[in-house]
Amino acid sequence: MLSDWTTLRAAASETSIVQPSSQWLDTRHYEDFVGWLEVKEFSTGSLTFAYQFSPTMDDSLFASSGSVAISATGVSITKLLRAASAVYGARYLRYQISCGGGVAWDLTFRCWVSASPRARRKRASPQRVVRIPSAPQSETERLRHARFIAGGDLEGTARAQTVAKLMGVALDGSMSSPTEGQMVQLVGGVWKPVTVATPAPGTYYGTYATRPDPTTLPEGTRYVCGGTEALVEFIAIGATAASRSWHPLIGGRPGGEVAPGNSLAAYTQVGILPTSVNTQCGCLYFSHILTGTNSLCGYERPKTGASTFTVHLIPWQVPLSGTTTGVGSSSVWVRDSSGGKVKTLTFGETGSLLKVPVLAVYNWNSLSSWSSEDTSGERGIIMPLTSRGLWYRIQDTGSSLIFSYSFDGINFRPQVTEAGSYWVPSRGDRWGFGVDPNSAAAAMTVLSVEIA
Repeated sequence: MLSDWTTLRAAASETSIVQPSSQWLDTRHYEDFVGWLEVKEFSTGSLTFAYQFSPTMDDSLFASSGSVAISATGVSITKLLRAASAVYGARYLRYQISCGGGVAWDLTFRCWVSASPRARRKRASPQRVVRIPSAPQSETERLRHARFIAGGDLEGTARAQTVAKLMGVALDGSMSSPTEGQMVQLVGGVWKPVTVATPAPGTYYGTYATRPDPTTLPEGTRYVCGGTEALVEFIAIGATAASRSWHPLIGGRPGGEVAPGNSLAAYTQVGILPTSVNTQCGCLYFSHILTGTNSLCGYERPKTGASTFTVHLIPWQVPLSGTTTGVGSSSVWVRDSSGGKVKTLTFGETGSLLKVPVLAVYNWNSLSSWSSEDTSGERGIIMPLTSRGLWYRIQDTGSSLIFSYSFDGINFRPQVTEAGSYWVPSRGDRWGFGVDPNSAAAAMTVLSVEIA
């Protein structure tokens, strides 16, 4: 297995991602490989998956021996035969994923390889070697006849040599007395022993306020915030140290931090004001008591062109009584800020005396004026609610709006697809989430928000 199921997401500036060195395969005993690449999901048609070999673990020596241009989901088979390989004799195998579109992209895949054992060479028959004894020489005579000239990084005589340089660069005098744990670094044009703090990969615990800088930690490091705060686990993601950032990890799926630093500066509060707002560990909780009329209460961010809006949340509302119905305890939406029209994917209760949680798509004239239900797709979907909550997604493909939901954040099921004739003109310019406290108090905990 070259790589088990993996999901990669990258910004437009990240045009290439290389497999972590801890996952490279040592192929010294094998040759004539065949690779199977299975793609579950991808977001752009300009992705290339390359198989690369190298005799050492030096990045500059890796060369591609075969590649797959990703244009559809499914399995792609690539032959990496010895006779056709430009890097025959190489030892390490890895993958590199490149994107030439200049846009943000994501890819879910796994890859495994098979190979033939490398043929062993027959050893030559042992030969008997007869040594002819020579007249013994004294040490003085041996050195007198030897010719030795120190050069390169060495200096000294035939009897005693010292290393004066490293790759042609001089060594600092302090190199003669290094201390435990130091590393050699090039400082001011000379090599010096330097103490470097290298964090060990693993899981760390603490408060949200003392969460370390992810750019100083290896990719994959985890940090659990707890104590008196909400218990949230984060994972450091980023191919390079400069691009590495914390992402909430819920149910094994990394997401986007809602309120970095517990700040909502990236959002605009819209609709009626929330009754209470609380941010902990980068997550957001807010609520509103009943209003008696349909009015949305929530937060928005700008929407630019074709993009995907994914929100992971836990909805909540006061149980309804009697024949009261139609309360939207949680919604995500797309809105046109100039005309005001809104289209929501909403979770709430319905029914006369027996209440059941359902998911529906609604049309609104404005944030405070409900219009109708979109019945073009599935209707009356009963939604079992787990402690992990639900994932809502609205995808703007450039020609349609797709409203879908998921129980695990990976497998999404479309509910309504709107194409051609849009309720929201030009597919809107605002992404948002919030509650509709019509007939009962409603609230939501937002665990993750992603715009890709």
